[in-house]
Amino acid sequence: ISASVQKTGALLTIEEGILSGGFSSAILEGLAADSALPRSIKRLGIGDRFVEHGPQSVLRDRYDLSSRGIFQAALDLLGTREKAPTDIDETVHGTR
Repeated sequence: ISASVQKTGALLTIEEGILSGGFSSAILEGLAADSALPRSIKRLGIGDRFVEHGPQSVLRDRYDLSSRGIFQAALDLLGTREKAPTDIDETVHGTR
């Protein structure tokens, strides 16, 4: 991860859980210890709040953890003004 961050200067982490103390926190802690923090960071996950129950597809959409949300986060991290295709979920999951 450190080599990739040094090469790209960016980091996108994705976790289907609470961000605080989660996967991305551990990654950032390790990068900080190596003095390798990236210039651009985007962490996708659930903020420190109560999460209601429901179908995974609905919750992923709500927290930008769907294919489209992840695609858009990557575009945003790269600084592009492009928008993720609206049919990206169908394309990725073969339902189109």
